[in-house]
Amino acid sequence: MEHILPAPFITNLEPLLQEAPITDIKKVKQTIEAELGVKFDEMFSSFEVKPLGSASIAQVHKATLKNTNQTVAIKVQHPMVAIYCPSDVAIVKFATKVGEILWSGAKLKWLADEFERNILKEIDLSNEGRNAVRIKQLFKNDERIVIPEVIWKYTSKKILTMSFENGKSIVDVEYRKENNIDVEEVAELLASMFNRQIFEFGFVHSDPHHGNLFVRKERIRGKEILRLVLLDHGLYRELDKSFKYNFSLLWRGIFMQNEKVITEACRGLNVKNPELFTSIVTHRSYRDIMNSELKYSTKKRLGENTRIN
Repeated sequence: MEHILPAPFITNLEPLLQEAPITDIKKVKQTIEAELGVKFDEMFSSFEVKPLGSASIAQVHKATLKNTNQTVAIKVQHPMVAIYCPSDVAIVKFATKVGEILWSGAKLKWLADEFERNILKEIDLSNEGRNAVRIKQLFKNDERIVIPEVIWKYTSKKILTMSFENGKSIVDVEYRKENNIDVEEVAELLASMFNRQIFEFGFVHSDPHHGNLFVRKERIRGKEILRLVLLDHGLYRELDKSFKYNFSLLWRGIFMQNEKVITEACRGLNVKNPELFTSIVTHRSYRDIMNSELKYSTKKRLGENTRIN
């Protein structure tokens, strides 16, 4: 929500995407052995103690499997997550109830329901594995998109083992410069990937922050191409045909500056305030969106995000 939150909030919360508190390696080993029923030293020929990243639910380590010599990324759930999860849900439910009392007319219960439904999915790493397999199949004919391979032999509800994928975050400016990666090509590939998820597949990755989006250049069949690595498949949203149609219609209305089409699309999406919703979706004021002087300059009218330049 960078377009809504004040800069100090973004500065202080952003590190939590990959730099949350780290679980001690001793507890990591205990979790792996307890979940997989395999001795740690029998499973790995190498294991990097320092995690590649640590988020709120789990942390990821780079390792090498002893039996296949494959380099993998192993995601290990923090030990207290399952214990604290019910209390977190209870706190959110209580907070939304208080909010509805304090602010008459506010409808906040859906927030608690959404949080409860999603957090239970996210703490089951085997569910993340199934999502990864599904989205990998959907993108099987697009070699520009990389989804890690799930290694089911070493996966459970608290452990997810995947192929290790090289690359750096899409916002790593130095990496892009060193590898001659064009930011416009990254943006085009990113937009293409999510447009297909939204409008074609109806199966959308729901945590697309820069910690989950890596880029790299790779030579395939003698040609160097840009590849986008999509990580963290714990949470997806299913979109039905009606939503996909009306959301497509909304964007048609936005591009054509047709208020009648925008209103029709919002009615189909059960949105009562088309102007506000359109502003939320585009991150622009409705006045800018409908500016007739910029009818043929979509970039100026809808804005260009230069944050990763």
